[in-house]
Amino acid sequence: MRTNVSAGAFIMGLALFCSACSSRPSVSEGRTKLEADIERDSSGLMRLLSFEKTDGVNREISGLKVYELYYRAEIEFVEDCLWTGGSDASHPFLALQLPPEIEAKVTNEQKEVEAKVAEKLRKRFSITATSVDKNIRVKKGDRKQVTGQLLFKRTERGWHPADDI
Repeated sequence: MRTNVSAGAFIMGLALFCSACSSRPSVSEGRTKLEADIERDSSGLMRLLSFEKTDGVNREISGLKVYELYYRAEIEFVEDCLWTGGSDASHPFLALQLPPEIEAKVTNEQKEVEAKVAEKLRKRFSITATSVDKNIRVKKGDRKQVTGQLLFKRTERGWHPADDI
């Protein structure tokens, strides 16, 4: 019995070691990274419904081994909000919920209101004007298909999101 437990522990340890040495990050690591990006940018105004890896490539940037994971995903908006539609590559899930007093005026003063929202997004994320000037009004329950890529870096302990590159 003791030999079986030791052999099992050895196999589990070997499996963990091999996963850290994998030639690319797993699909679940990609999904986890995308969920974190969505939460960070949208402050909970949208959620990830589905995630599919479509391609990937190993690269080297300044001597650092990286993996670019390409994906297709479906997101759902959990509140009415304005979304930049992915126009800012560094923050593709920027969204902002309109305060009730502004939302009530949208039909009469839509351009002025959306300019104020764009300004809030620019201040909040220090981004350029062009990336927030084409906001998309979305309603609670709306779903959108999105595509993009995620960058991971290789370390001694495996693959990790490369947000600092």
